[in-house]
This record gives sequence, structure tokens and C-alpha cells, in this order.
Amino acid sequence: MTKDKPLIWLGAILMISLLFAGCVAPTPEEITKPKTAIEEEREYLVEQVGNLAVYRIYADGFEDLSIEDQLLAYWLTQAAIAGRDIFYHQMHSQGLDIRRVLEGVLSAPEGIEEGLLQEIKHYAYRVWDSSSNYDQRTFKKFLPEFTYDELVRAAHRANENDGAGFELKEGEALDELLDGVRKAMFDPGFDAYLKNQEAEDIVKESAANFYDRGVTENKVVRFYDSGKGKNPLNSRVARKWFRLEEQVYKVGGLYSEEIEQIIYYLEKAKPYCPENQAECLDLLIEYYRSGDLVDFEKFNIAWVQTNPEVDFINGFIEVYQDPLGLKGSWEGLVNFINKEKTETVQKIIDEVQYYEDSMPWKSDYKKVWKEKPVAKSVSVVSEIGDAATCCVIGINLPNSQKIREEYGSKSIALDNVVEDLDRGKQDAYGVQVLEEFALPDEWEAASKWVSQADWVALNFHEIIGHGSGKASESLAKDPSFYIKGYYNTLEETRAELVALYFLPDDKTIELGLLPSKDAAWAYYRDYARSDLQQLRRFETGNVIGEAHNQATHLIVQYLISKGEVEVKQIDGKHYYVVKDPVRMREALGELLAEVQAVKSEGSYEGAKHLVETYGKYLDEDLRDEVIERYSNIEIPKYSVVVMPWLVPTHENGRVVDVSIDSNESYMEQQLRYSRYN
Repeated sequence: MTKDKPLIWLGAILMISLLFAGCVAPTPEEITKPKTAIEEEREYLVEQVGNLAVYRIYADGFEDLSIEDQLLAYWLTQAAIAGRDIFYHQMHSQGLDIRRVLEGVLSAPEGIEEGLLQEIKHYAYRVWDSSSNYDQRTFKKFLPEFTYDELVRAAHRANENDGAGFELKEGEALDELLDGVRKAMFDPGFDAYLKNQEAEDIVKESAANFYDRGVTENKVVRFYDSGKGKNPLNSRVARKWFRLEEQVYKVGGLYSEEIEQIIYYLEKAKPYCPENQAECLDLLIEYYRSGDLVDFEKFNIAWVQTNPEVDFINGFIEVYQDPLGLKGSWEGLVNFINKEKTETVQKIIDEVQYYEDSMPWKSDYKKVWKEKPVAKSVSVVSEIGDAATCCVIGINLPNSQKIREEYGSKSIALDNVVEDLDRGKQDAYGVQVLEEFALPDEWEAASKWVSQADWVALNFHEIIGHGSGKASESLAKDPSFYIKGYYNTLEETRAELVALYFLPDDKTIELGLLPSKDAAWAYYRDYARSDLQQLRRFETGNVIGEAHNQATHLIVQYLISKGEVEVKQIDGKHYYVVKDPVRMREALGELLAEVQAVKSEGSYEGAKHLVETYGKYLDEDLRDEVIERYSNIEIPKYSVVVMPWLVPTHENGRVVDVSIDSNESYMEQQLRYSRYN
């Protein structure tokens, strides 16, 4: 999975004209991006609440789909929404109660002081985006700007207006609900981190609800190493009579009610599927009923070999939220293909064996692609659960190394999310970040090339990054089993390195994916800057927590250690400057070979060394400088997106048509999702 680079999108801005030879670099004000007539009429940045910006995502082309595909997208979206509460509960045992309190207030706000209401709204937007009150980059609890007493006052006023918004259970009083979330919301020392990677016991001291309170890391590791745990991906570990047991996510097990609703809507979708996709849904339903990971493997093998017009992800997939990297977080995503851009992606697919054979790692780790991967550029119509934590821009699944080697993989570039986020940020904030963090002689190349190179890098990352390589035959299990908590960062680092390594490759230029190596070199410079800019996200401490951020930091800090990226100080400001992009590529190849060896051999110590040495820790003084520089340009720190609304038309109790509504606000959308559940 690839996440949006944090406010580094300004490299994606295009110039409307080239400068004459010998002219100086353009000023930032001269760099603009031409718009179509439709873009001129559209609103991409729809709202700003405190330090959070809301962007609207459009789904152009949905109206051109057949009625069968439109109905399929609708029912798959309903199946995604049906699983939304699962992810909230996985993030924290009180996550759903926190959401109930906030939505109760915002559903009936009449009479609440405007300033307090805005603070509650800002906090709710962040909770909706993260499906918890934890920052998804730092994993640290974020606290409200309002006090507990202010929340109580607002909640009682809303309850007087219309108490239905709190969805109080039978016999439950409002004060009981409020008191129950007090520590989880307001006490900074209680469950301070979603996953605490610096703790002596990363399971016991993490708040994520994958394990009962008091369960220790050592006990979980022994439980699974002994083979007593059969379903590490789709289960929660509980204590019962001094021993551990799995609470499996399935019909009749944990989250049974939600899973039964998911199945109901998957059944509704089946009549509109192509035959092989309907078979996939049957396998997914069987897995949801049994909870057996053997059935999940059967589903994945079938799913990876389909390439329908409308596609989906639905299940317990990524393990980023679990401190041990075992437990899958629930997510649902529905998309349809962008045929024009997928034609370009096909050029990469046709050459996957060339790129594999050209990898800088040992031949023992190179795989023969028995099946070419499925890869496509898509427009997303719904993102729910773990897929909705802003902002996922690319996906490669399944995660099983075995399936990837035997059956290939499916790579998805979320084209409308990438483009509409870029447009919204450009419209609102122009080129301020480029001016602040890039040297003037880098502006022209960044504005001219980085947008195209970024799109190619995204597809390289997903298709030949995650999809490439093979494990050593000496490994009895997936490499992730041996590398444990360092695996996610190592795998994201590997995929990023593959993309960076092949951007300037002669084959990439020959295929027309990039016009010249200059475009790749511009991206190299942009990538180096991105590590400096991302420090803004980590306001306290010296730890970078999230796997994608660690991967970027690991690569750039490695390059700095090798002298290929220079840290320059000009007028009191630091800049990351690529000295020689050709030599930088050589260093990237060396690191990539090392990373692949670590993965293929399942080396826990090798992964630990790389992550702990280069990826995990930041320079606090430099971080403080970056935060100060951002404060001078006043760009929101956080981004959330509001997705299109698929609106059904009913006749005689049946859904017969679907239309797109792109006017719903972020709050309206989130409240609609909750009413559904």
C-alpha cells in the first residue's frame, strides 16, 4: 500500500509554458497548472476546519458504466459500509462510544456556543478520518481542544434538542456514556499510543484492541510460535483462565453481526458480477462464514486472477496498526477502471520479467513471473475502514508472498484520489511549499517533470515493487513471520527503492513512461526533499512511527550517510540536495540488494539494523525548524477526503438505478454512514 506523501504534491504542478534557453528559473508565482472547463467549475478544497482541510473526490466516468456495473458498485459499497464499525472497535475498545458522543452532539447542535462547536467539529473530523483518536502517522493519541466539562455541557444541550443522535442503549444514561469515554478522550497518559514501538512491551503498552489488556508481547509470540494460534490475521487474542485464545472474526464469532451484514450485501452484488468475480464473492463469503485462513487463501488466489470493470477490497487485510504486524485491520474499497491510464500501466506489465531480471539483487531472489500481474489505474467510489485513513493512493495485494510468487498480484493506482487531492491543494495553497523547501534552480524541473514521474513511481512501487522477488527456499513460512514488527517498514522500503531504481532505466524511457532521465533526476530531488518535509508530522519526541514514513526516512538517511544527499544550510535554513543523481542511483541499488536479501532470508536482525539505524529516529532540532517554516506558510497539517455518494433509485422495493451525488459534506457523509450502521 502506498500513502500520499505529506504535502509534497507541489512538485506535481505543471508549467503552462517553457522558458527560453538561458533564462533564469521561474518564480513560484509563474508556475501554474492549466485547468479544464470542468475543473474551473469544480470545488476541490471544500472546507477548512482548524489545521485540517477537506477535499472532494470525484468519480468521472461512473455515468458511462453499464447499469449492471453501477449496481454492482452500489452493492459492494453497501458491503463496505457494513464493516465500518469493525475497524473503529479494532482501533480502541471505546472507539465506537467516542464516535457516538461526538455524533450525538453534532447531530443536534442548536444552542451550543459556536467556538466550542467548532472545536468539537474539528476533533470529530480527525476521529472520523483515523477511525480513532490516534494520529495515523505517529500513533499518538490526539487530545481535544475542549474540556470534559465543556463536552458534558454540549452533550446535554444536544440531548435536550434530540437525544436520538447518541443512540443510547436500553438502560444507558447519557452521563454513563460520557463518563465511560472520559479517560480515553482526555487523559494523555491513558492508552497514550495506538502502538507504542518504544515500549518495553509493545503489546501490553499499545492501545489497539487486537489483544486483551494485560496480554504481553512474550505470551503472544509464544502462542503463535507454538502453533496454538491458527488464525493470526483475522482474530483478536483474549485471556481466558490464565491462557490465551483466539476470538476469530467470522459468522458466529467476533463481529458476527457486522459480518452477516457484509455477506448480505455481497449476495446482493453477485447477480451483477461477471462469472469469475461472482465465484470470488462466493469464496469470500465462505471465508467470512468459516474464519479459516485456508478459505481466505482460496479467495485471494481467485481474486488476483480477475480483472473486472468494477473491483473491490473487503476484509482484514493490512497489518500496519498491530504492533506485532500480525492482525489484519478491516477495510472496504470499491473502484472502477480508468481505461485510458490503464493502457499506459500495461506497458509496465508487459515488461515485468525484464525489470525482475534487471534487479540489483542476487539471482537466487529473482522470480520467474508465471503469470503477469493485474494492474490498473482506477477511480475510487468508496473507501471505508483502514482504506479511509487519508490518504491511500496505491495498493498491491495479496500480501502473501506465496501467492505472489505462484499466481501474481493485483496493483491498483487510485487515480482520482491522487489527482483531486493535487488539484485541491494547488488551488488553495499554490506553490508555497516548493518555494520554501526547494532551491530556486530546482523549481523548473520540479514543476515540469515530477507530476509524471510521481505517477510512474507509484505504479512501479505497486506492480514491480511489492510484486517482485522471492523468498529463500530455506524459509518454512512467509518472511513476515520471521521479520515480525519490522516487516512493514522493510517491505515499503523495498517497493520504494524498486520504483526509484527503475525510473531512470533505459527501458522506462524506451517505453515512453518518462520522456528523459531528467524527469527521473527531478523526482530524485523531490524525493530527498520529501523526507525533510515529512518531519512536520512528528511534533514531539524523536520517533517516526508509521511504516511508509519510516521507509522514506530510511532511504534518504542512508543516502545522506553515503554522501549522495547533502544537507545544506543557507540563510539559517536546511535543504536536502542531491549531489549526483547517477551516483545516487548506484547507492539506491546497493541498498535495494541489501533489503531484498534481508527479506528473502527472513532476517529479523538485518531488518532491525536498517530500520533502527536509518528509518526510525529523527533529528529533533531539524524537525522543529521544519515546523517553524511550515507555520510561516499556514498550510493545514491534515487532509481528509469526502467520497462520491452513490444514490440509489428504488422501484417496487428494488434498486434499479444509481446516480452520483458530489455535493455531500464530509460531516453529512460520516453521519450517513453511522445511521446506516
